[in-house]
Amino acid sequence: ILNNPNLQGERGFIPVSKYDIGQLVISFIQLGFVGFLLGWRLEEYDDPYDDSKKYGLYWVIGAIGLFFSWFYIVTLIACHFMTRKNQTQYAFIRQLLLLYALFAIISCVNLRSVIKSPQKNSSYELVFAIWNATACCMLFVFSIKRPRNPDLKYARNRVISHDTIASLWSLTTFSWMTPMIKLGNLRNLTEDDLWELPSRCQAAQCYYELDR
Repeated sequence: ILNNPNLQGERGFIPVSKYDIGQLVISFIQLGFVGFLLGWRLEEYDDPYDDSKKYGLYWVIGAIGLFFSWFYIVTLIACHFMTRKNQTQYAFIRQLLLLYALFAIISCVNLRSVIKSPQKNSSYELVFAIWNATACCMLFVFSIKRPRNPDLKYARNRVISHDTIASLWSLTTFSWMTPMIKLGNLRNLTEDDLWELPSRCQAAQCYYELDR
């Protein structure tokens, strides 16, 4: 649970969404897959007794690049949570989205290389490559739904959202309007049902007009 004194309303807490938890757990799982592939390929690449098992250098370089790039991702995640009050936090979210998209593409290419390789690959490596590609694709799906705004039932308590931009999913599907549309079909909306615009709203003129 995120306890932010600037965002405390009648609830006092903003719950961490399932996407936050899922992204964190799957990130560590995917890191384990990458570490296994890195260790496996380093051992196979430098096997002096069996030349038929050696991989090309690009296989090892690709695994090393994926492994060490996670240090950059961890830094971005840390910067995001430490700078939630600043507008610069959104640059971190966009960078994470681009990185997860890149990882999903790389993991799929890596899986194809494992399957199409003329060398006899270990069944363990094939299984880990499949799970690695699956984890990368899941992380990308989670990232397109970040940041997450509080649910409508929390917005009724006049809690200002700590995120002032919509996620890529919300921009393409208008999902942020869905709760209001559903409620509007049941009864007339009142002021308490509407989301309060944050003080750092990007459309400042719109905020001033509605505030008057």
